[in-house]
Parts: sequence; structure tokens; C-alpha cells
Amino acid sequence: MGLLDHRGQQGHKRRSGEGAERHVDGPQGDEQEERFQFLTTQRDDLNSAKNSLQQAIREIDTTARELFLQTFVQVRENFRNIFMTLFGGGECDLRLENPETPLEGDIEIHASPRGKRTQRIHLLSSGEKALVALSLLFGIFLTKPSPFCLLDEVDAPLDDQNIGHFVRMLNRFKNKTQFIVITHNPRTTTEAADAVYGVTMQEPGVSSLVSVRMRGKTVDETITPAHPAHKPQLHDEPADIAETAPLTA
Repeated sequence: MGLLDHRGQQGHKRRSGEGAERHVDGPQGDEQEERFQFLTTQRDDLNSAKNSLQQAIREIDTTARELFLQTFVQVRENFRNIFMTLFGGGECDLRLENPETPLEGDIEIHASPRGKRTQRIHLLSSGEKALVALSLLFGIFLTKPSPFCLLDEVDAPLDDQNIGHFVRMLNRFKNKTQFIVITHNPRTTTEAADAVYGVTMQEPGVSSLVSVRMRGKTVDETITPAHPAHKPQLHDEPADIAETAPLTA
């Protein structure tokens, strides 16, 4: 009996202690209640902020998708027109890798110069790749002109005929965009440039920077077969001086 009474008293004490943990009266209970209300308010604020951010992300994605598709359609049409001008025919297209998620997928460039079947750009020759890239660049400029553009040796793989197309495109767009062209091609320099900056070495081991302001006939006149090649002249200087100072732009 003594053992049973002892275990009964321990059980009673344990149940009394559990009740004390479940319900606390006095100042300590008020503090816990305030703490609970504070945490509940913080949780509700976080959930509200989360929902607001998710709604903002959905609105941004919708707006970005609409603007992207509008710009894509314009660039695609301009790209086709410029391509036809530079190649004198053929077909080209810009395609979305995944039309369902245009903001996350890639854009594929397909080109078919006149006399060739449609294929991806990496299968074209170096000169054809350069013209396709220029077609896309000028197509973007038609959609949203840029104040400056730097072109580094883009005309290097082009033959004489395509150089003429390239020069015409430069003269067409240079009223809205200032082009800085790094080139060793004399046709690009003389027929399209308004100013030339180059380095010449008149003495071995001594380099000097030379700038020339170009002026003369328009490129449409100079590339016509009935007209001879245009000979540029230095601004306010005799033409023979321009011949004795070769420049590399």
C-alpha cells in the first residue's frame, strides 16, 4: 500500500505541473499573450507582402511579354526588309525557340541567301554571316535607333559588291546614329566616312596620329558603274597631300 500511495502522489504532482504549464496567470501570462499577438501580426504582414510581390511579378511578366512580342514582330519585319536589300533576294526569319515562354527561350536566326535553301546562320559562309548580322543590327536600329554604334572589322569578310551594299546602309542610317567603324577597307573609309582617324608611320619606329575630314560625292554616285571610283580630298588641302598620307582606320 505504501508503494501505491507514493506512485499516486507522484502522478498527482506531475498532472499538477502539466496544468501549470498549460495555463499561466499573472504578469507572465500577459507577456506571453502580447508576444503571441505580435508574432501573429508579423506573420500576417509577411503573407500580405508575399502576395503583393507575387502579384507585382505577374504584372511585370505580362507587361514584359507584351512589349517583347511587339518589339520582336517589328524587328523581325525590319530584319527581313534589310536582308532583302543587302542580299538582293532570298529569305530570312527570326523564330522563338519556345513561343509559350518567349522571355526564357532563345531566338533562332534562319537565313537563305538567293539560290540557297533556308538554314541556320552557323552553316553560312563568313561573308554571309556578316551580312546577316548587319541585317539584324540595322533591323534593330529601325525599330529603336541608338545614338552610337561601334563596328569592328565587320566589312573584312565582304567582297567588293557587298561592300557597296554595306556602305549604302551606313549612309542611310548615319543621320540618326553616329557610327564608329574600325576598318582597313578603303571603300568603307572613302565612301562612307565623314572623318577618318588613323595611325601612320612616316619614319621607322615613329607612329603619329592623323585625322582627316572627308568630303566629296555621295556614295550612290560613286558606286554607279557609269562613274569612276571616287577620290577623296582632304578638307582645305590639296588632293596630292591626301595621296601621300596613307591611313589605317
